[in-house]
Amino acid sequence: PAYAQQAGIAVVQQELSLTASLSIAENIGLGAYPRRFGLLDYPELAVRARAACDLVGLHEPLSMPVGNLSLGRRQMVEIAKALYRRPRVLILDEPTSSLSATETKVLTDLLERLRGEGIAILYISHRLNEVMALCQHVTVLKDGTCTADRTLEGTDASGLVRLMVGRDPGDLFPHWQPSASAASAISVRNFSAGLMRDVDLDIRTGEVLGIGGLVGQGQEDLLLGLYGAIPARTASATVNGASGLPAGVPKANALGLAYVPADRKREGLHLI
Repeated sequence: PAYAQQAGIAVVQQELSLTASLSIAENIGLGAYPRRFGLLDYPELAVRARAACDLVGLHEPLSMPVGNLSLGRRQMVEIAKALYRRPRVLILDEPTSSLSATETKVLTDLLERLRGEGIAILYISHRLNEVMALCQHVTVLKDGTCTADRTLEGTDASGLVRLMVGRDPGDLFPHWQPSASAASAISVRNFSAGLMRDVDLDIRTGEVLGIGGLVGQGQEDLLLGLYGAIPARTASATVNGASGLPAGVPKANALGLAYVPADRKREGLHLI
């Protein structure tokens, strides 16, 4: 990595490389702190870190610990950390996976500006709309081999999918058959938890229910409340035949519930 940095290459990994207890500025400059008379030059670090944060629309105080930020904002710190090093080649691995629509637009505009300044960008993504909008050249990998290496001129998203999976997109999935039954898995009335207020919700067995919204609009609060991980209240609730909401995570597990968190590294794993 040190040789790559000396060569002007910066990488934004999909798995964040930040230290939760350090501030935004300290994380951005980590490994490349400016020095004055052999000591860390905090004023210069603040100036350069603020400039990098401004590029990605990150306006939180530089002294704020990164652990206090949401997953999307930490992703922006990771990107600012790469830009702080003023790279000539910027590699981004799934950079928008945790970003809101607004943050994604900021990043897209930034990458277009950097491209115009002559910076080479390697953009790794499974979101084909982003690839089509940002890239001029595409390389497609399938089973460890290169199946395509071409300009995007004359290629559409369906063509990229065909190169990725080896067949037409319409053949990827079998004909869908309804699988929901009349039996209720979860039913709540006037449910409130975190940002969520007075929500009615019914989920039947065999049903897949999608919950949409921008980042930070209460989707996680809804799920965490149903799972017993945060305080919640409801006028009435039934979970897999049991009356009332689970009083905690162990009770939720006993009722057959499982929760996969958005931040798998911090909330889903015990990294010892």
